[in-house]
Amino acid sequence: MPKEKKTQISKLKSFILEFGDNVFSADGRVLFCKTCEIKVEYELRSSVIQHIQTVKHVKKTQQMITQTSKTKKSTFNMDLCKALLTFH
Repeated sequence: MPKEKKTQISKLKSFILEFGDNVFSADGRVLFCKTCEIKVEYELRSSVIQHIQTVKHVKKTQQMITQTSKTKKSTFNMDLCKALLTFH
């Protein structure tokens, strides 16, 4: 029995569910990588996997993680300073 073909929209939604809505978004016709700010070929799952493994995507993801951790640290430090100053 042949496999049923997924509709375009269901393919897009499945990639967003699989990889996260923080990585991909879709408008019903285009799969968009939020990290790289480009549209990604999605007809084959392997194309999406290939994109995620590109040097550009990996570097941008690492940069985002680094920026997020720095922001969290600086927020913590600022909050700590404020807390200590209130007791002064």
